[in-house]
Amino acid sequence: MIISTIGNLNFYDGAGFTHIDTRSDYQIPLSEYSYNSRLLFDRRKHLWVKDAHSVACVDLAMEQFVPDPERVIREMGCSDPILDIFVDGIGGTWFLTEKGLFDVKTQKTLSIPNGLHLQDLVPCEKMLLTFYDNGEELGLDRETGKILHRTKSYEDSKEFNKSSVFLRVDSLCYMVRNSEKEGIMMSFDLATLSWKEIMQVPYHLNDLAVFQEHLYIASQYGYWTYHLETGKMVHYNQISMIGGKLSEPNCNAICFDKQGGMWIGTQRRGVLYSRPRMAPFVVYSFDNPKAWEYRAMMDHLQQNDTVVMGMKTNCILTDSRQWTWYGTTSGLYAYRKPDAKPLAFNKKNGLLNNVINAIVEDKNHNIWLSTSYGISCVMIENGKPVFVNSFNSYDNVPVESFTNGKAMCLDDGTIIMESVDHITTFNPDSFTLVNHRQHIKLDVKLIRLLVNGNFIEGGQEVDGNMIIDCAISRAKDIWLNSNQNTITLTFSGLNYFRPLQTCYRVRVKGIDDVWRVYSYFNGTGLVDSRGLLHLPMVGLKPGDYEVEIQASVFPDVWDGCNTFSWTVHVSQPWWQATGVYVLLLLVITALVFYNLLIFNRNTRMKAHLNAEESSIIKNINSFVERCKSYDNELLAPTDDELFGRKVELSLSPEFLELMVKLMPYLLKNQRVTMHKLTEVAQMDVVPLYHLLATNIYKSPRQLIMLLRLRKAASLLKTTNKRVEDISKECQFYTPNYFFGNFFHLYKKTPGEYRNS
Repeated sequence: MIISTIGNLNFYDGAGFTHIDTRSDYQIPLSEYSYNSRLLFDRRKHLWVKDAHSVACVDLAMEQFVPDPERVIREMGCSDPILDIFVDGIGGTWFLTEKGLFDVKTQKTLSIPNGLHLQDLVPCEKMLLTFYDNGEELGLDRETGKILHRTKSYEDSKEFNKSSVFLRVDSLCYMVRNSEKEGIMMSFDLATLSWKEIMQVPYHLNDLAVFQEHLYIASQYGYWTYHLETGKMVHYNQISMIGGKLSEPNCNAICFDKQGGMWIGTQRRGVLYSRPRMAPFVVYSFDNPKAWEYRAMMDHLQQNDTVVMGMKTNCILTDSRQWTWYGTTSGLYAYRKPDAKPLAFNKKNGLLNNVINAIVEDKNHNIWLSTSYGISCVMIENGKPVFVNSFNSYDNVPVESFTNGKAMCLDDGTIIMESVDHITTFNPDSFTLVNHRQHIKLDVKLIRLLVNGNFIEGGQEVDGNMIIDCAISRAKDIWLNSNQNTITLTFSGLNYFRPLQTCYRVRVKGIDDVWRVYSYFNGTGLVDSRGLLHLPMVGLKPGDYEVEIQASVFPDVWDGCNTFSWTVHVSQPWWQATGVYVLLLLVITALVFYNLLIFNRNTRMKAHLNAEESSIIKNINSFVERCKSYDNELLAPTDDELFGRKVELSLSPEFLELMVKLMPYLLKNQRVTMHKLTEVAQMDVVPLYHLLATNIYKSPRQLIMLLRLRKAASLLKTTNKRVEDISKECQFYTPNYFFGNFFHLYKKTPGEYRNS
């Protein structure tokens, strides 16, 4: 998705924004265009950014502004200075010049009437419909430029000539125009060449978008909807924000994504997003009479204190299948038979939190849970759990712990749950993504590429090799030298609706032809909480590898999903690429130059190993420098810790223990070798290399935390310093933050640790 703001373009990949800045010397004047910013996409992979009296060009293949737009215009066949630019509904480009209207497709120039200001155009088979600022429409012969007909959209007494936005829907064209203070919306029938006024308002109309059977009109006061069949109009001058606050935005632009989500660009509130389906959860605070009514219904429900698997339970439910469900502080357990091994559910297979407060069965025999962080549903089909779906504050679930045992299903199917300050109600039949597991189309984009731990940009050469020759999001082929054989590909499923519920199915031909499914909840760590897939490929041998990926919102629904593919090419070393000729030469000269052959072969092998070692040593030194950057930095809670989210791209426990061994040596020695590192680590070189290569590019924050906590433990054992002083000496932001992390590591408070 591309969003224009003042001075730059923003590219949204479903998880974050990147942007490119324009410059005044990258723009050329448009004397005939005096309106607001407009984006025009042509069929030649150009994006034209029109603003008042200027235009810039973006090369979408590289996602960069073109320094010389006039060169692009000349290459398209127009040699005259342009006054304005238009792109029609099928991507055709037209340039307005002093000589007339130049058609890039036919390379012809059509004359247009003098004294009229062209605003929009629509090409037909043998005629070009042109629309002007005085409200006139002229049909021009595409061969001769002769005027074939003339129509007028509004009365001469009106002057809606300040701006114009045009949208074609089948055989009708819709147009909004503005005067100084008023706006008008009209339709033009291409078959009858007749105009119809739809509405006129005392404020500006800014943009048009069509979605399903409605036309959406962005305006100075909210937006309008117009039903294309019935003509019914509805004005939404207020927009309800998350939390219930009403906003009255000045809407500049409206568009819809492929999942049906609505995006609105506003004057002062930035970009607003509305999901395609409203969250079915309704929340009542305890001062609401409805909450009193629901609380009274659950007065008889109490916490159950049964012990299961050595743990005290918060709640128990025996469902209609005679399965017994136990909610504990470490997950959910289901016994299908009293003496059978239980089914276990926790954060690794779908829950947002392991503390289960209440359990209830719905009318469809699925199991719903309230936890200390959100609500989850265990879907059961044919006597088998098939999917765990979780909902949090993003879905209008209150951000607070729920009450043990307080959940029930009412006769009409509505489920009610009690939390600390609220009652939450919902009906599972209204959940599109639970009971109606319909396919939602997701497109997969490559958004980031790391090669040997270094980020790669489009058009960037590394060691003389062009890895990708276009923007990363548009790359389909990745070209690597033989020593550039450890990469990480990051993909986005463009799941604007429920990013946490993005599932990927991956197959890498050339390594493993089996489809494998990854999600945030399946414990692999390859999908983060933003729904991004981080796919590592380590130690690639020369050859071609085809990466095929599908995306879905369910881990077992793949029918109808599009397959997206990328090819990774790893070139052979030169001595392998010319192997036939080298082999022939070796056979001819084997008897004479045998000793020389052995020497040369060993030299090449040593050079290859040295190159491999040099690359990993470089990355190790970079990691050490990043560790040193924390020397004068206090450790403070991250956003992930504050909001209880899983840390993305975390270091593995094996890597942390390895670096605890290596750091004293690495900090004292500037020149290190893999041979010496294997001695210090007491590991073989292959597992050592693999462990380093898969972790060395990540943030060292966890390692810094571990080292400081171990230092604190040593001070607690060997000194009588106050705990608060040790916290400060070990550079923790607050004593409380130190206490929490120390307890998490040692399962004891600092005082208890010192006493023990």
